[in-house]
Amino acid sequence: MRRYLEGCTWAAFWRGSRVMVAKLLPHISYRPTWRHVGGAVGVTYLMWPTVGKVLREVRPVLPTMLTVTAVVWLVTAMAIGASGAGMKSATDVTEAEQPDGGGQPEDERQDPPGDATLYALIRHVAGTSDQGTAAHLPDLLDEGQKRGLFGGWEQADLKAHLTTLGAPLVAGKKLTFRGRQRNRQAVLLDGLPEADPAPLPALARGAHEGTAVRSPEPAPPAAPAVPPEATGSR
Repeated sequence: MRRYLEGCTWAAFWRGSRVMVAKLLPHISYRPTWRHVGGAVGVTYLMWPTVGKVLREVRPVLPTMLTVTAVVWLVTAMAIGASGAGMKSATDVTEAEQPDGGGQPEDERQDPPGDATLYALIRHVAGTSDQGTAAHLPDLLDEGQKRGLFGGWEQADLKAHLTTLGAPLVAGKKLTFRGRQRNRQAVLLDGLPEADPAPLPALARGAHEGTAVRSPEPAPPAAPAVPPEATGSR
């Protein structure tokens, strides 16, 4: 029994709980405001007869539900904390160790583009969608690299730079491209910091803007020469 309980301490429980919360928070994009809280309180007050009836019906099973939830959380957090899984925080992970960084040293990454150029690129990429309200980060990174920007960058680097600039980011944004829907991490145009207009860098040689590169069409065959003896008066 001691072998199975080894490492199962309150310290391990708190470590595991921190890991679980850190894993869940990035997936929660909803941030309630006081208006939402006030609306929820008002709706609850107006519908209290129905809410009270529901509470009376679930009251017999409520202790069981809470107990099962608490036990599952306790066991999971204890197991994570005792095994040490995921204990290295994001601040302790170096750029070379980050999976999104590709293990590329910092000095081999290209300097970030100017703010005006970056915002012009964001608006250009956003214009390729049917809605034109946001730019998916993978598309933004790909388009920038076609134009000689973001050399050695990964999506995590682009996200970190946009966060530093205060650009509005969302974990998932549904956009359609010629009727085909994609849901990816994106930067919104609404709330994008103002910047002076700037021209987009030219596409690098061999890059294209989503259209197939046409190969030169072969010249039509030359008309056969008419032999001299075939000519003459009628």
